[in-house]
Amino acid sequence: MAVNKELWRPDIIEALFKSNVWMNRSFNADEYVVGARIVHIPQAGAPSNVERNRVNLPAPIVKRGDTDITYVLDEYTSDPRLITDIEKKELSYDKRQSVIRDDTGIMMQVSGDNMLYNWAKNVPSTYKVVTTGTSATGTAPGATGNRKIVTEADIRTAQTQLNKLNVPKDGRVMILPSEFLNQLMSDNNLKYAFQQVVNLREGSVGRLWGFDLYERSTVLIETTGGTLKLPEAASATDDNECAIFYQENMVERALGEVNMFDNPGKAEYYGDIISFLVRLGGRNRRADNVGVGLICARP
Repeated sequence: MAVNKELWRPDIIEALFKSNVWMNRSFNADEYVVGARIVHIPQAGAPSNVERNRVNLPAPIVKRGDTDITYVLDEYTSDPRLITDIEKKELSYDKRQSVIRDDTGIMMQVSGDNMLYNWAKNVPSTYKVVTTGTSATGTAPGATGNRKIVTEADIRTAQTQLNKLNVPKDGRVMILPSEFLNQLMSDNNLKYAFQQVVNLREGSVGRLWGFDLYERSTVLIETTGGTLKLPEAASATDDNECAIFYQENMVERALGEVNMFDNPGKAEYYGDIISFLVRLGGRNRRADNVGVGLICARP
């Protein structure tokens, strides 16, 4: 029996943002997708000159030189799955529904990994905060040796960085790897503060120095030279784990096509074949990368 694809499309979209609740804390650019693939972000030119007690008149007329930046949506596709006719009849569980849940789940994880990378890949070294805590075993997958742990002072440094750049104080978000959150929770002075502001429904695990904190098993990985690694890159012993912080209007997401391909009753396979496609992309919204930063654990 074929699946009603129109019913599954909203279910897939809901699962995407339920699995990545922090993704809702970004500018939604879905309506600005051009030709199913491209998104343009307008960039305002320099503000007007302001003079105190102007003497020379008429004042010069200057046209603001606006530009734009673009990005292309990534396309995520699952390998086609075969559900044989005999499986539909003999198994005690609904394999079709199980396959749909598994495959959409891993698609949500992979797309979340890449969204974080797209938001962070242009962040310059000047917007990176280096951890300052005591030395402990590195937490990046496959890492060996020690790195300094993240501390409350590092969160405060991230706050100060955004303050000095005049980034709005409302809507600040920080996404922490599970290991970073565990390090912060080991500070007895912070435990009570976390317990008072946890919001399980919204996915926030705490609030500290103006940031709503979210937890993810992993967030971002950088090389020893400070270059961010693609999510699918192989791990290395000298990798460093990173958290990302930003103001929610300084990063954006755009969701394009969402499709489920369902080919029931394929004679040559004696069963049904299903697969999924999602087009999703994003980036930091300003060409100067203001409003986005990283906290990275280094030796």
